[in-house]
Amino acid sequence: MNTTLLFAGLLLIIIVLVVVYNLLDRRLDKPSRDYYVDGLDAMVRKDFRQAAHAFRRAVEADSDNVLAYEKLGHVYRELGDLQRAAKIHRELTVRGGISPEDRARILLSLSDDLIRMGREDEARQAAEKAALEDKRNINSFITLLGLHERAGRWEDALAALKKAESLGGQPLKERRARITVELARAQIAAGKGRQGRVMLKDALKEDPCCVPAMVLMGDSYKDEGRDEEAIRYWERVPFEVPASAWQVFDRIESLYFEKGRFGDVEALYQRVIHSNPENPDAWVALAQFHERKGELEQAISMCHEGLQKTGESIDVARMLIRLLGRKGDSRELISFTSRLVDRLMEDDRRERERRVRTTALEEDLEEGA
Repeated sequence: MNTTLLFAGLLLIIIVLVVVYNLLDRRLDKPSRDYYVDGLDAMVRKDFRQAAHAFRRAVEADSDNVLAYEKLGHVYRELGDLQRAAKIHRELTVRGGISPEDRARILLSLSDDLIRMGREDEARQAAEKAALEDKRNINSFITLLGLHERAGRWEDALAALKKAESLGGQPLKERRARITVELARAQIAAGKGRQGRVMLKDALKEDPCCVPAMVLMGDSYKDEGRDEEAIRYWERVPFEVPASAWQVFDRIESLYFEKGRFGDVEALYQRVIHSNPENPDAWVALAQFHERKGELEQAISMCHEGLQKTGESIDVARMLIRLLGRKGDSRELISFTSRLVDRLMEDDRRERERRVRTTALEEDLEEGA
């Protein structure tokens, strides 16, 4: 009887201890989760110091909360403490019990830390390890793509791009075109102009507005003495990508001047202006053309007209100031520069007011949230 009671008493004590342990365990887990959510909320609000505090409390409550550790590293990175961010992420990469998918994600976080620290070789190694850990992680290959591009490793960049696209990513046509241009540039530099131009045509199929491809195509034809074909590609730029017109105007003008085709230069600038009157580069180029011909009054006239058409472009204004200085017309120069300074000061005032309104609106939205 005593033995039975003793056994029953021990069993009851064990049950009570188990229940108490589970309750305590849940009490420990709950704060960790709560602190983690608090940290995420603070990150959304960009209150990174509060986020760091919350994530630290989360890992203190549960040292196995890997997500909280990882986010703590992110927060340190946002706060500019890159050394601490990299230390946390690096330690997590060698921690046991982490799935390959999670390890790949953490390795990419480490890669991001290292990129911001300017240690791109180490960043590439981390991204390559991430790609090995999780072969389906598209972000690994996107990160590698950027690293290879910045390092000029164009073959590797193309391989990373193809892998990213094969994993279901959006077609990266513009980046593929840019990489193809660089590969073509190497071919042309090696004396293989024809092969290079074939690649440039492929780049233009990927991105019809790829300015580097048009420019390099023209350069290659010019080097081989095929001037008309060079001009044909260069002249595509101001009509198809007006903002990049400045990249080819000097090339076209130089080649036309070599051939004595001065009228063709003016005709080109007039055609560009007719197709896009708001293009300041075309007005500046036309004014410079008249200046070179010694037609100073005509150049000044072009600038005045260009200012009206472009909404008083600062580039056209600078050109006019230079021309008025050459003319020696101090009265008009002083008058124009005074009006320009007044306009710039007014633009600056409006921009400051806009920023104040934007900041006030953001604060109202945060208070409402």
